Amino acid sequence: MGRKQRLKKQQNRENKTDKGQQRGTLYWVVFACLCVLMFYPPYFRGLFFDRELLPTHMFTAVLFGLWWIYKLSVKRDPVFLRTPLDYAALGMAAVYFISIFAAVNVRLAIGEFLKYVNYFMAYWLAGELARSRKEIKVFLNVLLASAVGVALLGIGAAAGTFSYNGAFVGGRINSSIQYPNTLAAYLTAAYFISMTLLLNEDKKWKKYLYSTANFILFFTFIFTYSRGAWFLFPIVFIIYLIGLVKENRIRAIENFVIVLIPSLLVLQGFASSIGGSREIRAWLWFFAGIGLTGVCLFISGYVAGINRKVKLAFVGLISITLIAAAIAAFTAVKPIALHHTAEEEAGWKSVTREVKNIRPDTEYVLKVDIESKNPDDQPYSWRIVVNSYDKQNKATRILNSTGGTEGIETKELSFKTRADTKSIRIYFQNYYPNTRAKFENIEISPVVQGANPIKVRTAYKYIPENLVNRIFSINLKDTSASGRFTFYRDAFRIIKDYPIIGTGGGGWASIYFGYQSHLYWSNQVHNYFMQVWVETGTLGLLAVLSVWILVIFTVIKLYKSETAPEDRQLIWGIFIPAAALGIHSIIDFNLSLGAVALYLWFIFGIINGRASVQSGSEGRKRDMHRSLTPYYTGSLVTSLLIFAVSLTLFAGYNYGQKGISLLTRGETLAAEEAFKRASKYDPFTASFRADRAQILDVIGNSSESEELLEEAEKEMQKAVSLDKYNPRLNAHLGAFYLRRGNIEEGLKYLEKASQLHPYNVNYYEYLSDAYVSIAKELIRRGSRDESVEFLDRTIDMVNTIKDLNLQSVKKMDTTPKLILNIEKAAYMKDNIETRRIYREVDDIVFAASLMIDTRGEGLPDLWRKADTAEGYIQTEIISRERSPYLRIENPGSGLGYIYSRDFELQPKSDYVLVMKARGSVRPGRFRVYVFSREGQRTQASAASVNLTEDWQEIKIAFRTTADIESGKQYIRLDHTGKDEGYIEIKEIFLLED
Repeated sequence: MGRKQRLKKQQNRENKTDKGQQRGTLYWVVFACLCVLMFYPPYFRGLFFDRELLPTHMFTAVLFGLWWIYKLSVKRDPVFLRTPLDYAALGMAAVYFISIFAAVNVRLAIGEFLKYVNYFMAYWLAGELARSRKEIKVFLNVLLASAVGVALLGIGAAAGTFSYNGAFVGGRINSSIQYPNTLAAYLTAAYFISMTLLLNEDKKWKKYLYSTANFILFFTFIFTYSRGAWFLFPIVFIIYLIGLVKENRIRAIENFVIVLIPSLLVLQGFASSIGGSREIRAWLWFFAGIGLTGVCLFISGYVAGINRKVKLAFVGLISITLIAAAIAAFTAVKPIALHHTAEEEAGWKSVTREVKNIRPDTEYVLKVDIESKNPDDQPYSWRIVVNSYDKQNKATRILNSTGGTEGIETKELSFKTRADTKSIRIYFQNYYPNTRAKFENIEISPVVQGANPIKVRTAYKYIPENLVNRIFSINLKDTSASGRFTFYRDAFRIIKDYPIIGTGGGGWASIYFGYQSHLYWSNQVHNYFMQVWVETGTLGLLAVLSVWILVIFTVIKLYKSETAPEDRQLIWGIFIPAAALGIHSIIDFNLSLGAVALYLWFIFGIINGRASVQSGSEGRKRDMHRSLTPYYTGSLVTSLLIFAVSLTLFAGYNYGQKGISLLTRGETLAAEEAFKRASKYDPFTASFRADRAQILDVIGNSSESEELLEEAEKEMQKAVSLDKYNPRLNAHLGAFYLRRGNIEEGLKYLEKASQLHPYNVNYYEYLSDAYVSIAKELIRRGSRDESVEFLDRTIDMVNTIKDLNLQSVKKMDTTPKLILNIEKAAYMKDNIETRRIYREVDDIVFAASLMIDTRGEGLPDLWRKADTAEGYIQTEIISRERSPYLRIENPGSGLGYIYSRDFELQPKSDYVLVMKARGSVRPGRFRVYVFSREGQRTQASAASVNLTEDWQEIKIAFRTTADIESGKQYIRLDHTGKDEGYIEIKEIFLLED
């Protein structure tokens, strides 16, 4: 069969599809509403939250039902599933339905099931309506227009024109998606839709329109600063080029260059205008980019009409220009410029430069030209700080210099690297209002004969600082990348325990605390396929893989069967956006946002719709006498069911939000009623019952109503049963039982909370509070032997945390309250026979007698080491004697010290600091301080302690000043250096006197 015959047969097939159909009002209503559904989701926080997602379920269900009415009454077509891809798509909803019956959180599982029903309906509707090229292009244009609007919203938020919560944060554009990495993936998909429509377009004005869209999408994409998306974009682009017809590959590259050149030219100007008060300037740069895109497109079109030799020469010229521009961009520099306007509040503005090829224990000179302005005679206009970093990445300041009044000066600042220096970071800073500082010609030179100076980069003239930092920070050791590997490893542990049908929708968010390798917070796996595997087991993984395999198979089959080059290009251009989203979803949670998932499923539906026409399944002969009543019933019941479930859940959500609002306004009784109604409409959400239980608990205690307290208990128990892996709810229930005097049940749930989230130290703190309180009460009653069990449980928490830290790359930090409880437990156990010990123990404000070191750092928890430039503080915990002690050494020639975490001292109150110490340092080398961060700094001191080889008690009684702020006090122990001797400390207690 010749090409013309195939083309004619294809056109006949499309015509046959529409022949005889009376596209009345209902058709166009559904078509228009489907376009609305394609357009609006990204603007509502990406449909990540129930507030926007549940109404979308209802809207889709209505469209699904209306289309069935049209399909059955007008087309008399009862066919539901036409292709293998249809069955696979429905299979995704099916596996999420099956997983509900094994779900660890039924409410989240129902929510995920409804989402996949929505995705299937959207996919199916797109496939039903996307029959001809015309309809496909309409849908693609709607999807593109939506993305362009999202990009413009992000640009406007960055410029300061639009106010949309979370659209521009930390210098990164998030737009209405509210997550920059997903926005980048979404814009990538839209870019390739735009490029495809451009390549298939002959009309000049539309080419200009699509080129403008390309610029807007690509330019916004840059300012997401998504390193993963930046890395994937060229890979996807190459794949895109491979599938294009030969003559359009050059055109695609050409059109990319048409967008790239203006983007690079306006990049720095736009970047320097956003995030401040330069709104008009930012928009001018942006529109300049659009204008330059039009100019580049015009020049490209003009050159296209010239003979081949001239065209090749022009392409060569452009290539040379781009290379030269790239070289210029990375060689043209300008000073590091920092400033505060007169209206700005004082605050640090800083630019950091890291120098890695640095010699340890070496004198250096930092030479820099500084231009500063300080018309208001502020204390200084600039500051330069140099920090030394050792192999553990611990920072020690080795230079701190300030200055600047008016004019230009060349500064030569001397510093010496430490013996443990692996790298240094130089911080160029500006702090005060109405001051400016420019730093240039920066170099550091070792004071070693013949050594070459090290040039320190200032700022690129044409590349934004944020962009440079993001590019140079791409590596697998980055916390973002390494964190994802941790998520994946922990996800596999869950999969091993739930291998067949998974944990149910939302399962990861419900139970990952109990599987994590260290403490982190992430309700998403950051890998779509692995998340599906966790939630729906191997059954779900097979379902999602089958969808993608069938999509690829369908695209290949369509690509081969399409006769016209533009049709092949169209199919390929529809698939690539889906591929871009799919590939990026291997490293992020794009498809957890309903708007992005819908975008993908719409693309799948369009592909499937085209495949249905090509296979001829749409034109099969229909039985016109067949009863359609079962189809009406089935389709409408399904639509009504999805609508009704979504509506009731939405009503529950609204009542829940109302309850929160009433509670914040202090309307407790009204809030309780709102939460009660929320639970009625949404009986599976645990938080509604937990919130109501807390209100009932408060009211019941204040009114001494046993009935209300019993109701509170039932509600809290129900909340825990609905979300049994939630450590917070278990802790709340445990605390409730303890308040009611039910110690056994209270401890049961508090202990369960710590087991459910073993790397969250707060649950150990709550549990230690309970153990210590119970032990004190037992001692008060004279049951000393019984109290020892609870004291031992408290002390044993040290071993529990140590064991967890041994298994973890990132160590768990203990809290001051937890350590204080453990110290109190040990103190009571050691003095168990003292009659009033349960009261005396409350006088302890701070303690370090056990020298608890859960991190294995040779330093007690809650203490930190610090050095001056010449100090080398070293610590070791020694347990050779009955009680452990801390050895402190400082072989350096400067001050080194250890200091505690902040604790609470009250103003104008009496305290006594007691410790035992011994050592071999010379007199005056050991100093003890109690400092306050607010008010008078020194609250107590012993600046000249003479140590001997024997333990001696150091006792410092003091009264705090009236100007301190409680909670900002700490102990500091100094070793002044220049002494090879040691200091040993044990049994530190700070007591109320």
